Amino acid sequence: MEISDSSYPTTMATTYATKALQNADALLANQMTRASSTTSALSSLRSALETFQSALEKLGNSDGGLVAYTATSSDTGLANAVADSTATTGSYAFYVEALASNHQLTSTAIGTPAAASAGTLGIQLADGSTFDVDLAGADSDGNGSLSAAEIARAINLASGGKVNASTLTVNGEQRLVLNAGVDGAAGRITLDTTGIADGALASALSGAQETSAATNAVFYLGGAGGTRIEQGSNSFSGIAGLEVTFSGTGTARLDIARDDGATTSNVQAFVDAYNKLRSTLDSLTRQGDLANGDAGGAFAADTGVQALERRLTDLLRQSVDGKSLATLGITTDRDGQLTLDSSRLLSALKADPGSIGSVIGNGGSGVSGSMSQYLQTWLASTNGLLKTREDSAQQIQKELNNRQTELDDKYDRLYKRYLTQFTTVQTLNSQMEYTLALLDALLGDSKD
Repeated sequence: MEISDSSYPTTMATTYATKALQNADALLANQMTRASSTTSALSSLRSALETFQSALEKLGNSDGGLVAYTATSSDTGLANAVADSTATTGSYAFYVEALASNHQLTSTAIGTPAAASAGTLGIQLADGSTFDVDLAGADSDGNGSLSAAEIARAINLASGGKVNASTLTVNGEQRLVLNAGVDGAAGRITLDTTGIADGALASALSGAQETSAATNAVFYLGGAGGTRIEQGSNSFSGIAGLEVTFSGTGTARLDIARDDGATTSNVQAFVDAYNKLRSTLDSLTRQGDLANGDAGGAFAADTGVQALERRLTDLLRQSVDGKSLATLGITTDRDGQLTLDSSRLLSALKADPGSIGSVIGNGGSGVSGSMSQYLQTWLASTNGLLKTREDSAQQIQKELNNRQTELDDKYDRLYKRYLTQFTTVQTLNSQMEYTLALLDALLGDSKD
């Protein structure tokens, strides 16, 4: 580049300022790359651990145990059932004498009574619940009169869920429909209209028709001559692990059996969840080949994450009452991945149906419980190892950003200094060329 070029000062200032800081820039760029890699790796680690923790927690759900059962009804039009992991095999006969229904009242036509004379509606349920509805204060739009919707809204606000009111339109006329929120006979609704001054409104409510009776379900466990049970709901959960729903009257039999296919799938889901976590840990701690430019995983030299992986492996080997995962057909291959032998699993299930639950556990016991407890040392929100690492990574990133700002400021100062210097050089050069040109002109004239 010629010194006389117009871009000479800026080009030279940029070149020299960049060269002066190139080592510091390269070092900082390398540090920021490592910091970014660490932050990304911590995010991946957290996601993997939380996903596995969620899988373990599902084992503790009331219906989320590993051993699955199925319930089959002899008459699905009369009774159906859902069995969870706490059920036991067996058969249950039911004779359903009557179904439960919730009480419902439907008023006659509701006009537009004046709010001032509406007064108070008293409501009582057969279970002893009572509450009053201030109809005089139900005029939400302030027009001085009440609509069926305003009355329904006032009832719903006052009932606390004991009674649910809605509106019904018949031939252009608005009516109130009151549904009991209490099941069966205990939810029978009685209306007290003596506190309502408006005669037409009191008549419409006191004349409400029963559109659904308040009745209890009556059924017998063990058949028609069995144990009599009466309750307000058509759902029965008195048998451990079984939720029965009645939808008709008559006799039905429920057969409860193990669902070995679903059980195998549940165990496989646990195996898959662990293997997914293990794959992430293997990737994060993978040893590289520096000679060939492979740095390995972000935590290749991190003894803490390596210890996490080893600890999880150790927990897989623990035994419960002399049984282990291997007893259930779950073994570890050379890469640390779990494999499931379904034949051995079903053999173990037949020999001891409780062994799966006791060995693998429910997220609070067995292998899964131990793992869940250990993971909390990493995932605890206040003092977990991950939180500590994330806070440290965030602080490092903040310090690196500050250093980047300092380097940018230093570059700006150097650039300005060099720009001034090279501008001066260019100016001096221009002056020298001008002087030389004058001398050449003078010398040329003297020769003439």
